[in-house]
Amino acid sequence: MDLSQNYLSGEVSTQLGSLRPLEVLELSSNNIMGPVPGFIGRLSILTNLYLLNNKISGFIPREVGMLKSFKYMFLQNNRITGCIPSSIGNMSSLMTLQLSNNNLIGSIPVEIGMLESLRELDLSDNYLSGSITTTLGNLSTLAFLHFYGDQLSGHIPEEVGGMRSLLHFELPENNLTGSIPETIRRLGNLTVLFLT
Repeated sequence: MDLSQNYLSGEVSTQLGSLRPLEVLELSSNNIMGPVPGFIGRLSILTNLYLLNNKISGFIPREVGMLKSFKYMFLQNNRITGCIPSSIGNMSSLMTLQLSNNNLIGSIPVEIGMLESLRELDLSDNYLSGSITTTLGNLSTLAFLHFYGDQLSGHIPEEVGGMRSLLHFELPENNLTGSIPETIRRLGNLTVLFLT
């Protein structure tokens, strides 16, 4: 279902929760408000969710962890608040997680390190704090990692050396301290390293 780039407003209709065969829900670039609907957890074969460029608010529902076939989640450029739910670690097929330019708070959940199929992770331009979780080192297929413009602190963990497929590693405009870990030399495919 593709209804992107229209003038749709209001909340995402709960009636969409009855569309069990739905694989792709594309509602980006509208004027949709309200929360990310919890009913998406019932759409068991949903693989792609595009809600970017709207006015979505509220929390990311923990029900997203029920989406075992999910591959692409695009929620950037909204007004989403709260923490990233730990249940996100159950989305074993997830390849892209795009949450940039929202109002997310709290720390990066350690459960993100369970997403072994992840290729792109963008949490930029939020209010995320705390340290960079060491479990990111488990993401050997990750190619793009963007954390710029958050409030992350502490040092860059040595475990980042485990992200052997990494092409872009961007961490500017945070509160990171310490030295660059020597393990970064293991990132033989790295083409962009942005730490300023």
